[in-house]
Amino acid sequence: MGLRAKKGKRRYRGGARSIEGPLLLCVDTSGDWMNVALSKGDTLLALHSSYQRHSHARGLLPAIETVLANHELSLDDVDTYGACLGPGSFTGLRVGIATVKSFCWARNKLAVGVSATSLLAAAAPDDGLIGCAIDAKKGEVYFGLYRREEGELHTLVEPFVAKPAEGLLRLQDAAPGKLTLLGSACQAYEEELKKTASGAVAFAPRDLGVPSPALLAQLCKAELAAGRIVDGDTLEPAYVRPPSISKPKK
Repeated sequence: MGLRAKKGKRRYRGGARSIEGPLLLCVDTSGDWMNVALSKGDTLLALHSSYQRHSHARGLLPAIETVLANHELSLDDVDTYGACLGPGSFTGLRVGIATVKSFCWARNKLAVGVSATSLLAAAAPDDGLIGCAIDAKKGEVYFGLYRREEGELHTLVEPFVAKPAEGLLRLQDAAPGKLTLLGSACQAYEEELKKTASGAVAFAPRDLGVPSPALLAQLCKAELAAGRIVDGDTLEPAYVRPPSISKPKK
């Protein structure tokens, strides 16, 4: 795939190598959209976002290769990896997290992880209460609740799975007041959610429900700056609910 380290690198003049700070490569394969972001220090170098439903395994490595090659960089240059841990697609999460774990293992690097709900919450336009609702299929939704104050996100309710109406009621009970709701479930279960929503619930524009690679890089950089760095081997998907495929009973 062209991801092997280059044996004889050209002398690089300026560009990405002249920027101060660690090189961070982030991936998100938690949903229908696949995101890759590359940043160095405070500079965002490259973003990739594509609709890859059921095809993350085919698209991820070429996307990584492209964002690195465009800056004449290789995996050897990456200092830290970032991954979206979910909740989300079981297969999609395994693809992204397994890729990051393998890169960390092969090059003895560390990683940071962020949740899919925090990634959505970061896209909300204003401070205040932010409810995340990701379509979990099978009539269920992944929910999470956050409060943003002066641009900083605070988790109020950790990600959980529930039926649409049940989950929204739980968010409203946990933090009464004006709530901005966003995510793919707002379209998938629009009628049921709107029937359940109180007058204080505002539905965000549909485009804010698509995860942003730029925000992925921003959240991963914040985790890195806070020192919440882990060994790649310890990264685990946040499935929230048991996988639909299980070992057969003996």
